[in-house]
Amino acid sequence: MKTKLPIIAAFFGIIGAALAEEAKPQRQNRPTRAEIIAKFDADGDGKLNKTERTAAKEARKAIRQERRKQWLAKFDQDGDGVLNAQEK
Repeated sequence: MKTKLPIIAAFFGIIGAALAEEAKPQRQNRPTRAEIIAKFDADGDGKLNKTERTAAKEARKAIRQERRKQWLAKFDQDGDGVLNAQEK
């Protein structure tokens, strides 16, 4: 009996951890590394050189700026481009 209890507790701990891992939300609309390389690897060597990395960073920056504009348009009631205390 003394050995069964720790074994059962360990079993449920492992199962609980596995279920919690499955419940983590996935980031949506985020490209995989392979997708990024396929999109920005201009010379086709399977790696991103400095120029290709810069292009990928600029594209990511443009996406972030567009999302910020959309987010501000949704919540910035007075249209000043800044969220004040009432808008937060």
